[in-house]
Amino acid sequence: MNTGNESALARVNLDDPNLTELNLEYLHGDTIEQGRKAPGVCCCFPRNAGEWEALGRGIGRNTHLKAVEVDCIAWIGDENEHASLLRSFCQGLGRNRSLQRFALKFCDSDLFEKGILQELVPFLEQNSHLRVLDLCYSPMESEGTKLLCSALKSRRNKSEKSQEKSLEEIVLNGAAMESDDEGESANAILTTLKKYPHLKSLELEMTDIGRAGCTTLSSLLQSPKSKLQVLNLRDSSIDRDKLVTLTASLSKNTALRELNLSGNLSITATEGWEPLLSLLQSPTCNLKSLVLNDNSISCDVAVALANSLAKNRMLT
Repeated sequence: MNTGNESALARVNLDDPNLTELNLEYLHGDTIEQGRKAPGVCCCFPRNAGEWEALGRGIGRNTHLKAVEVDCIAWIGDENEHASLLRSFCQGLGRNRSLQRFALKFCDSDLFEKGILQELVPFLEQNSHLRVLDLCYSPMESEGTKLLCSALKSRRNKSEKSQEKSLEEIVLNGAAMESDDEGESANAILTTLKKYPHLKSLELEMTDIGRAGCTTLSSLLQSPKSKLQVLNLRDSSIDRDKLVTLTASLSKNTALRELNLSGNLSITATEGWEPLLSLLQSPTCNLKSLVLNDNSISCDVAVALANSLAKNRMLT
Protein backbone atom coordinates (compact mmCIF):
# COMPACT_ATOMS: atom_id res chain seq x y z
CA MET A 1 0.00 0.00 0.00
CA ASN A 2 1.27 3.49 -0.82
CA THR A 3 2.60 5.34 2.24
CA GLY A 4 0.14 8.22 1.81
CA ASN A 5 -2.82 5.87 1.45
CA GLU A 6 -1.65 3.81 4.40
CA SER A 7 -1.46 6.93 6.56
CA ALA A 8 -4.91 8.08 5.48
CA LEU A 9 -6.45 4.66 6.15
CA ALA A 10 -4.80 4.49 9.58
CA ARG A 11 -6.16 7.89 10.57
CA VAL A 12 -9.64 6.99 9.32
CA ASN A 13 -9.66 3.64 11.15
CA LEU A 14 -8.37 5.25 14.36
CA ASP A 15 -11.21 7.79 14.14
CA ASP A 16 -8.63 10.57 14.42
CA PRO A 17 -10.50 13.59 15.82
CA ASN A 18 -8.09 15.89 13.99
CA LEU A 19 -9.04 14.45 10.59
CA THR A 20 -12.18 16.23 9.40
CA GLU A 21 -11.96 16.07 5.61
CA LEU A 22 -10.83 13.38 3.19
CA ASN A 23 -10.27 14.09 -0.52
CA LEU A 24 -9.88 11.16 -2.89
CA GLU A 25 -8.38 12.47 -6.09
CA TYR A 26 -5.81 11.13 -8.52
CA LEU A 27 -2.51 12.98 -8.31
CA HIS A 28 0.05 12.48 -11.06
CA GLY A 29 3.20 10.80 -9.83
CA ASP A 30 1.90 9.93 -6.37
CA THR A 31 -1.31 9.56 -4.41
CA ILE A 32 -0.56 12.17 -1.79
CA GLU A 33 0.57 15.77 -2.06
CA GLN A 34 1.92 16.72 1.33
CA GLY A 35 1.35 20.25 2.58
CA ARG A 36 -1.14 21.17 -0.14
CA LYS A 37 -4.15 20.75 2.10
CA ALA A 38 -5.08 22.58 5.27
CA PRO A 39 -4.70 21.00 8.72
CA GLY A 40 -7.34 18.37 9.28
CA VAL A 41 -7.58 17.62 5.54
CA CYS A 42 -6.04 14.50 4.00
CA CYS A 43 -5.65 13.86 0.26
CA CYS A 44 -5.16 10.35 -1.08
CA PHE A 45 -6.24 7.98 -3.85
CA PRO A 46 -6.64 4.21 -3.37
CA ARG A 47 -4.76 2.12 -5.93
CA ASN A 48 -6.55 -1.24 -5.77
CA ALA A 49 -9.75 -2.99 -4.71
CA GLY A 50 -8.45 -3.77 -1.25
CA GLU A 51 -7.61 -0.13 -0.51
CA TRP A 52 -10.97 1.14 -1.81
CA GLU A 53 -12.94 -1.40 0.23
CA ALA A 54 -10.88 -0.84 3.40
CA LEU A 55 -11.18 2.93 3.15
CA GLY A 56 -14.93 2.72 2.60
CA ARG A 57 -15.36 0.50 5.67
CA GLY A 58 -13.19 2.84 7.72
CA ILE A 59 -15.24 5.88 6.73
CA GLY A 60 -18.41 3.95 7.55
CA ARG A 61 -17.22 3.49 11.14
CA ASN A 62 -15.69 6.95 11.54
CA THR A 63 -17.48 9.50 13.74
CA HIS A 64 -15.25 12.58 13.32
CA LEU A 65 -15.02 13.00 9.54
CA LYS A 66 -17.15 15.90 8.32
CA ALA A 67 -16.46 15.85 4.58
CA VAL A 68 -15.51 13.31 1.91
CA GLU A 69 -14.89 14.22 -1.73
CA VAL A 70 -14.31 11.69 -4.51
CA ASP A 71 -13.01 13.15 -7.78
CA CYS A 72 -13.09 10.73 -10.72
CA ILE A 73 -11.97 13.14 -13.45
CA ALA A 74 -8.52 11.62 -14.04
CA TRP A 75 -9.53 7.96 -13.99
CA ILE A 76 -8.44 5.91 -16.97
CA GLY A 77 -8.83 2.23 -17.73
CA ASP A 78 -11.62 -0.31 -17.50
CA GLU A 79 -14.98 1.22 -16.53
CA ASN A 80 -16.34 -2.04 -15.11
CA GLU A 81 -13.35 -2.24 -12.78
CA HIS A 82 -13.85 1.38 -11.70
CA ALA A 83 -17.53 0.70 -11.04
CA SER A 84 -16.65 -2.30 -8.89
CA LEU A 85 -14.15 -0.25 -6.88
CA LEU A 86 -16.62 2.56 -6.26
CA ARG A 87 -19.43 0.16 -5.35
CA SER A 88 -17.33 -1.51 -2.66
CA PHE A 89 -16.20 1.88 -1.37
CA CYS A 90 -19.72 3.32 -1.27
CA GLN A 91 -21.09 0.19 0.38
CA GLY A 92 -18.79 0.80 3.35
CA LEU A 93 -19.26 4.57 3.35
CA GLY A 94 -23.04 4.04 3.36
CA ARG A 95 -22.87 3.20 7.07
CA ASN A 96 -21.41 6.60 8.00
CA ARG A 97 -23.63 8.96 10.00
CA SER A 98 -21.21 11.83 10.74
CA LEU A 99 -20.48 13.35 7.32
CA GLN A 100 -21.90 16.81 6.71
CA ARG A 101 -20.63 17.07 3.13
CA PHE A 102 -20.31 14.37 0.48
CA ALA A 103 -19.13 14.95 -3.09
CA LEU A 104 -18.89 12.50 -5.98
CA LYS A 105 -17.54 14.47 -8.93
CA PHE A 106 -17.01 13.69 -12.60
CA CYS A 107 -18.42 10.19 -12.27
CA ASP A 108 -19.16 8.82 -15.76
CA SER A 109 -22.84 8.13 -16.39
CA ASP A 110 -22.10 4.46 -17.12
CA LEU A 111 -20.34 4.18 -13.76
CA PHE A 112 -23.08 6.06 -11.98
CA GLU A 113 -25.72 3.68 -13.30
CA LYS A 114 -23.82 0.51 -12.34
CA GLY A 115 -25.01 0.21 -8.77
CA ILE A 116 -22.97 3.06 -7.29
CA LEU A 117 -25.93 5.27 -6.39
CA GLN A 118 -27.78 2.21 -5.08
CA GLU A 119 -25.01 1.69 -2.52
CA LEU A 120 -25.29 5.33 -1.42
CA VAL A 121 -29.04 5.19 -0.76
CA PRO A 122 -28.73 4.14 2.94
CA PHE A 123 -26.27 6.98 3.52
CA LEU A 124 -28.49 9.56 1.83
CA GLU A 125 -31.59 8.35 3.66
CA GLN A 126 -30.22 7.89 7.16
CA ASN A 127 -27.35 10.33 7.73
CA SER A 128 -29.21 13.17 9.43
CA HIS A 129 -26.04 15.30 9.60
CA LEU A 130 -25.59 15.59 5.84
CA ARG A 131 -25.94 19.21 4.74
CA VAL A 132 -24.17 19.32 1.35
CA LEU A 133 -24.61 16.82 -1.50
CA ASP A 134 -22.41 17.46 -4.52
CA LEU A 135 -22.86 15.27 -7.61
CA CYS A 136 -21.08 17.74 -9.90
CA TYR A 137 -20.75 16.46 -13.48
CA SER A 138 -21.98 12.99 -12.59
CA PRO A 139 -24.72 12.52 -15.23
CA MET A 140 -27.83 10.54 -14.34
CA GLU A 141 -30.22 8.71 -16.61
CA SER A 142 -33.78 7.82 -15.62
CA GLU A 143 -32.95 5.01 -13.18
CA GLY A 144 -30.36 7.10 -11.37
CA THR A 145 -32.83 9.97 -11.13
CA LYS A 146 -35.49 7.67 -9.66
CA LEU A 147 -33.05 6.36 -7.04
CA LEU A 148 -31.99 9.87 -6.04
CA CYS A 149 -35.59 11.07 -5.78
CA SER A 150 -36.57 8.06 -3.70
CA ALA A 151 -33.66 8.58 -1.31
CA LEU A 152 -34.39 12.29 -0.95
CA LYS A 153 -38.08 11.63 -0.29
CA SER A 154 -37.28 9.06 2.38
CA ARG A 155 -34.75 11.41 3.96
CA ARG A 156 -37.28 14.26 3.95
CA ASN A 157 -39.89 12.15 5.68
CA LYS A 158 -37.44 11.14 8.41
CA SER A 159 -36.31 14.75 8.98
CA GLU A 160 -39.91 15.98 9.15
CA LYS A 161 -40.77 13.45 11.84
CA SER A 162 -37.68 14.28 13.91
CA GLN A 163 -37.88 18.02 13.12
CA GLU A 164 -34.17 17.98 12.25
CA LYS A 165 -32.54 20.22 9.69
CA SER A 166 -31.91 18.56 6.36
CA LEU A 167 -29.91 19.27 3.20
CA GLU A 168 -28.90 22.90 2.75
CA GLU A 169 -26.88 22.72 -0.47
CA ILE A 170 -27.28 20.50 -3.54
CA VAL A 171 -24.96 20.62 -6.55
CA LEU A 172 -26.23 18.94 -9.73
CA ASN A 173 -24.07 20.82 -12.23
CA GLY A 174 -23.82 18.83 -15.44
CA ALA A 175 -26.36 16.29 -14.26
CA ALA A 176 -27.58 16.12 -17.89
CA MET A 177 -30.86 14.61 -16.85
CA GLU A 178 -32.94 13.08 -19.62
CA SER A 179 -34.05 15.94 -21.84
CA ASP A 180 -37.57 15.77 -23.22
CA ASP A 181 -40.41 18.16 -23.92
CA GLU A 182 -41.77 17.77 -20.40
CA GLY A 183 -38.44 17.74 -18.56
CA GLU A 184 -39.65 14.82 -16.47
CA SER A 185 -36.35 13.86 -14.83
CA ALA A 186 -35.42 17.37 -13.76
CA ASN A 187 -38.99 18.04 -12.73
CA ALA A 188 -39.02 14.93 -10.52
CA ILE A 189 -35.97 16.09 -8.56
CA LEU A 190 -37.20 19.67 -8.28
CA THR A 191 -40.60 18.43 -7.09
CA THR A 192 -38.83 16.47 -4.36
CA LEU A 193 -36.75 19.50 -3.37
CA LYS A 194 -39.89 21.61 -2.90
CA LYS A 195 -40.27 19.79 0.41
CA TYR A 196 -36.83 20.85 1.64
CA PRO A 197 -37.46 24.11 3.54
CA HIS A 198 -33.84 24.43 4.70
CA LEU A 199 -32.34 24.33 1.20
CA LYS A 200 -30.12 27.40 0.80
CA SER A 201 -28.16 26.70 -2.39
CA LEU A 202 -29.11 24.88 -5.58
CA GLU A 203 -26.73 24.53 -8.53
CA LEU A 204 -28.11 23.27 -11.85
CA GLU A 205 -25.39 24.46 -14.22
CA MET A 206 -25.44 22.71 -17.61
CA THR A 207 -28.66 20.92 -16.69
CA ASP A 208 -31.69 21.47 -18.93
CA ILE A 209 -34.53 21.71 -16.41
CA GLY A 210 -37.24 21.73 -19.10
CA ARG A 211 -40.46 23.72 -19.00
CA ALA A 212 -42.09 21.51 -16.39
CA GLY A 213 -38.97 21.76 -14.22
CA CYS A 214 -38.95 25.54 -14.63
CA THR A 215 -42.56 25.72 -13.43
CA THR A 216 -41.75 23.54 -10.41
CA LEU A 217 -38.67 25.62 -9.61
CA SER A 218 -40.80 28.76 -9.75
CA SER A 219 -43.27 27.20 -7.35
CA LEU A 220 -40.38 26.46 -4.99
CA LEU A 221 -39.21 30.08 -5.19
CA GLN A 222 -42.69 31.43 -4.50
CA SER A 223 -43.15 29.38 -1.36
CA PRO A 224 -43.12 31.54 1.80
CA LYS A 225 -41.10 28.74 3.42
CA SER A 226 -38.30 28.94 0.84
CA LYS A 227 -34.88 29.80 2.26
CA LEU A 228 -33.06 29.39 -1.06
CA GLN A 229 -30.37 32.08 -1.29
CA VAL A 230 -28.20 30.87 -4.19
CA LEU A 231 -29.47 29.60 -7.57
CA ASN A 232 -27.11 28.67 -10.40
CA LEU A 233 -28.77 28.24 -13.82
CA ARG A 234 -25.70 28.76 -15.98
CA ASP A 235 -25.98 27.05 -19.40
CA SER A 236 -29.40 25.66 -18.47
CA SER A 237 -31.24 26.41 -21.75
CA ILE A 238 -33.26 29.23 -20.22
CA ASP A 239 -35.28 30.95 -22.96
CA ARG A 240 -37.65 33.90 -22.80
CA ASP A 241 -40.68 31.84 -21.75
CA LYS A 242 -38.75 30.21 -18.92
CA LEU A 243 -37.36 33.60 -17.90
CA VAL A 244 -40.90 34.97 -17.67
CA THR A 245 -41.86 32.12 -15.35
CA LEU A 246 -38.77 32.50 -13.17
CA THR A 247 -38.90 36.28 -12.81
CA ALA A 248 -42.61 36.17 -11.95
CA SER A 249 -41.77 33.94 -9.00
CA LEU A 250 -38.76 36.04 -8.00
CA SER A 251 -40.94 39.13 -7.74
CA LYS A 252 -42.62 37.34 -4.82
CA ASN A 253 -39.41 35.95 -3.31
CA THR A 254 -37.54 37.66 -0.48
CA ALA A 255 -34.87 35.04 0.23
CA LEU A 256 -32.84 34.63 -3.00
CA ARG A 257 -29.64 36.69 -3.01
CA GLU A 258 -27.52 35.23 -5.84
CA LEU A 259 -28.69 34.30 -9.35
CA ASN A 260 -26.47 33.04 -12.18
CA LEU A 261 -28.02 33.15 -15.66
CA SER A 262 -24.78 33.02 -17.65
CA GLY A 263 -24.54 31.13 -20.92
CA ASN A 264 -28.23 31.08 -21.76
CA LEU A 265 -27.84 32.06 -25.40
CA SER A 266 -31.49 31.50 -26.35
CA ILE A 267 -32.32 34.94 -24.95
CA THR A 268 -31.22 37.57 -27.46
CA ALA A 269 -33.23 40.72 -28.18
CA THR A 270 -34.21 43.36 -25.64
CA GLU A 271 -37.74 41.99 -25.42
CA GLY A 272 -36.26 38.63 -24.47
CA TRP A 273 -34.60 40.18 -21.45
CA GLU A 274 -37.58 42.38 -20.60
CA PRO A 275 -38.85 40.13 -17.74
CA LEU A 276 -35.48 40.38 -15.99
CA LEU A 277 -35.22 44.14 -16.65
CA SER A 278 -38.62 44.65 -15.04
CA LEU A 279 -37.63 42.53 -12.04
CA LEU A 280 -34.47 44.57 -11.46
CA GLN A 281 -36.54 47.76 -11.33
CA SER A 282 -39.04 46.29 -8.91
CA PRO A 283 -38.85 47.43 -5.26
CA THR A 284 -39.43 43.79 -4.26
CA CYS A 285 -36.21 42.61 -5.94
CA ASN A 286 -33.82 41.42 -3.22
CA LEU A 287 -31.02 40.07 -5.43
CA LYS A 288 -27.54 41.13 -4.35
CA SER A 289 -25.63 39.28 -7.07
CA LEU A 290 -26.59 38.70 -10.70
CA VAL A 291 -24.21 36.98 -13.15
CA LEU A 292 -24.87 37.28 -16.89
CA ASN A 293 -21.56 36.21 -18.43
CA ASP A 294 -21.43 34.64 -21.91
CA ASN A 295 -24.89 35.74 -23.01
CA SER A 296 -26.05 37.32 -26.29
CA ILE A 297 -26.29 40.85 -24.93
CA SER A 298 -26.39 43.46 -27.68
CA CYS A 299 -25.71 47.17 -27.24
CA ASP A 300 -29.45 47.84 -26.95
CA VAL A 301 -29.81 45.18 -24.26
CA ALA A 302 -26.78 46.58 -22.43
CA VAL A 303 -28.29 50.07 -22.38
CA ALA A 304 -31.64 48.75 -21.16
CA LEU A 305 -29.85 46.70 -18.51
CA ALA A 306 -27.89 49.75 -17.35
CA ASN A 307 -31.12 51.75 -17.02
CA SER A 308 -32.69 49.02 -14.94
CA LEU A 309 -29.63 48.70 -12.72
CA ALA A 310 -29.68 52.46 -12.11
CA LYS A 311 -33.06 51.98 -10.44
CA ASN A 312 -31.93 48.98 -8.38
CA ARG A 313 -30.76 49.53 -4.82
CA MET A 314 -29.89 45.99 -3.79
CA LEU A 315 -27.31 44.67 -6.27
CA THR A 316 -23.76 45.18 -5.07
